[in-house]
Amino acid sequence: MTTIFIILLVLVLAISAASMIVLGRFLRDHKKSESIQDLFMDVAEEFNFTVSVAQQLGSRMIGFDERKNKLLFMELDVADQSGYIVDLEKIRYIEVKKVYDLACNRRVDHPSNLRKIALQLEYKSNARPLQLPFYIKSQDPAGELRARKQQADSWKDFLTAYLKPSRQNSQKQFSSVYMTPEASSRMKLRITSEQLN
Repeated sequence: MTTIFIILLVLVLAISAASMIVLGRFLRDHKKSESIQDLFMDVAEEFNFTVSVAQQLGSRMIGFDERKNKLLFMELDVADQSGYIVDLEKIRYIEVKKVYDLACNRRVDHPSNLRKIALQLEYKSNARPLQLPFYIKSQDPAGELRARKQQADSWKDFLTAYLKPSRQNSQKQFSSVYMTPEASSRMKLRITSEQLN
């Protein structure tokens, strides 16, 4: 009987210890999420940023001000905090960037080799692209990988709808149609001879 009692006591202690660990992690993550939300809203208020749409991504948060056509991205790390306000008028295009570790025995693009998923913003001025991380393998739980990929794709689609074509891009489109006078006269002649037949 004492053996059963000891086994039950050990089992109860193990379950309560595991519950305390899970609760501790939950409270730490909850506190971190409150911190990123508070930081995000403080920065938004300080820069007169009206949040139309926002989403928390673990220790990161992204938001959009539709009126100003600007993006706010904040990241809260253990030792540091960083953020960006990006004017979408200055962005040429947006893509989802995946960075992989070198593969040993698997395909390079295997999900277990995925190191980072980021929203990459390419500037019209050809400045260095800005990467906004949605998932970092060393910081984020592996269980969040699929959701973060979907979130990155959704934000890419959403923000792309607010991009305005650059003057440089529209000039490039027209310059590809430009013909030399010689080619132009040949084109007119061919059209004229086709219309006659």
